[in-house]
Amino acid sequence: SDERLRAVDRFLGRLDRQADAGDGGGGASPVLYHQGEDPVQLPRQPGDVRQGVLPPAAGGRDGDHLRREHLRLYGEDGTIQGLFELAQLPYVGCRVFASSACMDKIFAKKVFESAGIPQVKSVYVKKRNDGRLVVVEKDMEETEEVEASIMKELGMPCFIKASRSGSSVGCYRCDKVEDLLPKLEEAAKYDTHVVVEECVDCIELETAVLGNDDIIVSRVGQIMPHGEFYTFESKYEDAESKTCIPAKVDEEIQEQIRKYAVRAFKAIDGHGLSRVDFFLDKKTNHVYLNEINTLPGFTSISMYPQLMEDYGYSYSELLDKLIEIADEN
Repeated sequence: SDERLRAVDRFLGRLDRQADAGDGGGGASPVLYHQGEDPVQLPRQPGDVRQGVLPPAAGGRDGDHLRREHLRLYGEDGTIQGLFELAQLPYVGCRVFASSACMDKIFAKKVFESAGIPQVKSVYVKKRNDGRLVVVEKDMEETEEVEASIMKELGMPCFIKASRSGSSVGCYRCDKVEDLLPKLEEAAKYDTHVVVEECVDCIELETAVLGNDDIIVSRVGQIMPHGEFYTFESKYEDAESKTCIPAKVDEEIQEQIRKYAVRAFKAIDGHGLSRVDFFLDKKTNHVYLNEINTLPGFTSISMYPQLMEDYGYSYSELLDKLIEIADEN
């Protein structure tokens, strides 16, 4: 048949809280994609996509479907996925639950803990409606002894992260106890739920998974950020940040990471694709799951397409495969 699937990657979601990272590397945002051909860049115009159909003015025709959605809040947190489900539109990537759970670091940790996947120690902090910061204990009791609780469980330094945010937005390193509350307040501007994690002297490692039931796992890649950790700027703007595939760690460690990646993907009932991020403790060689990104970046400097290219999928072949996997559902 001459019929070709066409996919559109466009602005979908609110951009009031976080900047769009799609311009960072000239990759997949936005594109019109013809299956079996190279992606074609489209002009960025507000309102180009309505009801999942690319308008004729942008090169569309009847029946073109929206296959990918944009990233981060309102894009990879289950909201757009739910809209697609209601509209009965096919789309690439994880379904509503996996997208929502993995966007929330606090609740994702509970899922991964139940699957027996090691993670760094953490404390759950919430900003209440009355403006008070409290620590939420495992039994869901709340205490206002925020500084004391964090110092007892984690000590200094630590990392403070807005729970439902992405691309390291709302993420801060805290080295002094006197900076703890101000940085918690800053993170709470992005989300009233905040996770505080112990600081581990680590190597940051990532792997890519692809598939539904029969899951493909890439080799392990290594992040070499230009700075003390992988910030938003490091990911999208800093040419000094580097990646290395395969990672410069023992093969035994890489195999352990790949097994944990599959287990984590299955634990959240993942579909399509995800990038799974890990920490490797430099002192102990212990592996810790950091997070699953259910809709990883697709810019020219993004790790996911690099890992899959290393596996054997070109950029166009990868998009073909993602559409094929989406159609399985």
